[in-house]
Amino acid sequence: MLLLILPLAVLIPLAFLFDKFDRYVDIAIFVAFVPFKIGDFLRYYFYKYTIHSLGKNTIFKFGSFCHYRNTSIGNNVLIGYHTVLSEVEVGDDVLF
Repeated sequence: MLLLILPLAVLIPLAFLFDKFDRYVDIAIFVAFVPFKIGDFLRYYFYKYTIHSLGKNTIFKFGSFCHYRNTSIGNNVLIGYHTVLSEVEVGDDVLF
């Protein structure tokens, strides 16, 4: 479990630091290409702490990322492979 949390401890502060230089998307793209279930886990918790709001049971598949931090995503959302979200507000029970 420590191996799963350690990348988050590094990536989340980097995202906030890079956001000051308009480079948040670079970290988001890096997180987007972590494969398998560990990538799903990493993306969920990365966005939980970096975007405006993220609901429960939301899955970001491989290659998916949020381009801006002021994105809101509801509950039970599946964001499919290689999807890019901009400044959007996504409701509950949505498939992308």
